[in-house]
Amino acid sequence: MFQSAFPYTVEYSMRRTLTLQVLPGGKLLVKAPLSTPEKYIQNFVESKKKWIENSKKKMLSRKQFPEDPEAVRSLTEKAKEILPAKVAFYSKNMDMYPKRIRIGRAKTVLGSCSSKGTICFSCYLMLYPDEAIDYVVVHELAHLRYMNHQKNFYNLVASVLPDFKERKKLL
Repeated sequence: MFQSAFPYTVEYSMRRTLTLQVLPGGKLLVKAPLSTPEKYIQNFVESKKKWIENSKKKMLSRKQFPEDPEAVRSLTEKAKEILPAKVAFYSKNMDMYPKRIRIGRAKTVLGSCSSKGTICFSCYLMLYPDEAIDYVVVHELAHLRYMNHQKNFYNLVASVLPDFKERKKLL
């Protein structure tokens, strides 16, 4: 039997296409249509070697978030203390005011802005340097005016934080 350079698990379902997913810890999951031959899956995995290597590096270099409920509660309290003040400061500076601020526990998105004007921050944002936190706050406030990531959006962010690209790299 053919042995792939990348051990993987196959999940068969009523789908039409093959997809690859790198799971936490660097494990590889292949999602495949029900009747896909094993040889086809193996060739598909081998053809995606570069993508797999890059994705595993990225996954393993991500910041690890605490799982302990007490640590998460502590981060949430810290976020509730720090983020509203930062939002108030930058809101005044940018003349953009959210209707509501929420603190959640998302691990993949540190901030989001709804079309209704609600800004949601992850408590895990508190694990990053202050410069990065300010960037996320300004980024989400800018979405109150531009619900996209086009040139006008980044011009607005840059008008408040000229070094936003360096700050973004801290995330």
